[in-house]
Amino acid sequence: MKYLFALVLITLMGCTTQPLPEPNITTNDTTIINDTVDGNISSFEECAAAGNPIMESYPRQCRAGDQIFVSLDDLFHASMDTGCTEDSDCILVDESLGFSCCYEGACAQIDYSEDKWIAVNSTWFGVQRNKYCPNDCGPAPGCPTQIINDSFEAVCSNGFCEKTELPFMNQSNITEAPENASNKTLSVKGLKFGQYSLVLDDVVLPAYDATCGAFSILDQNGSTVDNLLICEKRSKNWISPDGQEYRFFVVKVAAGYSYQEAWADVRIYG
Repeated sequence: MKYLFALVLITLMGCTTQPLPEPNITTNDTTIINDTVDGNISSFEECAAAGNPIMESYPRQCRAGDQIFVSLDDLFHASMDTGCTEDSDCILVDESLGFSCCYEGACAQIDYSEDKWIAVNSTWFGVQRNKYCPNDCGPAPGCPTQIINDSFEAVCSNGFCEKTELPFMNQSNITEAPENASNKTLSVKGLKFGQYSLVLDDVVLPAYDATCGAFSILDQNGSTVDNLLICEKRSKNWISPDGQEYRFFVVKVAAGYSYQEAWADVRIYG
């Protein structure tokens, strides 16, 4: 996997007797030179809006007293990594929001067809987001995710993450039996595609931060052909015994509580 690292270049104009200290970028796009922190300014944008000097560097930096604020937007583009070895290495992110710190854009409608949604390396995005975004953002907003167009996804093509549109085949919600049912083996219930059915067996939370669905693929006789684990906002290719290729994209998975059914919103392409 290829990793790109942000390089800070500083050009000093004119003569100076004391060089600027080497930046040590920390969270909240702030470099603290001394221990003095100005509580009125907390970001590069606020620093620039207050009329403080902008250094001729990339990423751009703004000095406010004893603080240097670095542009997170510049850091996002300067360090961007799109390298990959498989589809699971890639994710679609909103380029206009950069690292999407502190739930930024959480309540906006999601249309993956818009140009602002780009494919990047998911590990790079997660590491950089944890590095530069504040640790304490307060409670998450209570608004639900609104996806109005999910016919695009990030895939790995020739070693780079790319956004691609998927041919539409079928879409539906599929459910498993209620939690109080003694038998959760579903031979005829599920989402049908071709000669097969996709059945949600369970909702699981692996070691990483994702909600996933454990699915079975059944043939027309109700026999299990394959088992798949697919997490939210992820897809997986599957080739049937007769050679037909399908792609399953999981939009949402939710566990059922108080005798309600667990469910999954799945798109099937092929």
